[in-house]
Amino acid sequence: MKIAFIGLGHMGGPMAMNLRKAGYTLKAFDLSEEACKKYDAEGLPIAASAAESVTDADVVISMLPASVHVEGLFLGSAGRPALLDSIRAGALVIDSSTIAAATSRKVAEARANGWKPNSRKEIGWYYGNKEQFEKRHGQIVGTLHAAMKPKTEK
Repeated sequence: MKIAFIGLGHMGGPMAMNLRKAGYTLKAFDLSEEACKKYDAEGLPIAASAAESVTDADVVISMLPASVHVEGLFLGSAGRPALLDSIRAGALVIDSSTIAAATSRKVAEARANGWKPNSRKEIGWYYGNKEQFEKRHGQIVGTLHAAMKPKTEK
């Protein structure tokens, strides 16, 4: 399973390293050059951009500071293209950021270059249908959750 991990701050960096240590293939990215250098030195493969990190990813995990960052990443902003345009069909997107529910809904409902929820480019962003989500992604999410737990948790 190939994982793109975007956001290597206080929470994201250690989570990405736990996934790497658990044997997952990762490509990570952060806008902070300092964070990228730190985790590169620890053996985490760093992509040159968010778009490069999602190339061929089966799972895309984001851990960003606020709603504005999540919206800007996935929908594009300030001249940056929408990451939704780069995520392959069938990939699962997990946003672990602490954001407003309205932002999650907005990104999930976004349409960019033909992308729309539950279409041929559907990327595993579900709201309100827990059973369908668990049927399709439950095993992956459970495995990732176990790998991302801090070492102090059992």
